[in-house]
Amino acid sequence: MARLRLLVVVSVLSIIGILTAQAVWVRKAYTLRERQFRQSAFIALQDVADEVARLNRFVVNRYAVTQLSSDYFIVNTDAPIDPVALETFIQRSLQQHNIITD
Repeated sequence: MARLRLLVVVSVLSIIGILTAQAVWVRKAYTLRERQFRQSAFIALQDVADEVARLNRFVVNRYAVTQLSSDYFIVNTDAPIDPVALETFIQRSLQQHNIITD
């Protein structure tokens, strides 16, 4: 009887340990994926700023893209651009960097 209780306790502790390890791995994977998304989005938006600069024949500031929060970026080009062309540049850049988002 004592062996059975010991076996049950060890089994429960093992399952708790496995679930804890999996939770930590899932959290790390989520954090890594989020960081990769932010980096890809930053690069894609920098490419858009470069394209706008090329269209307007001026040199874009290296720091044209500013990240205000984890999912909010500002691209400052100080250049006039047609909204349709801008949308095309953004869609093309997001596709090139395999970013699927609105």
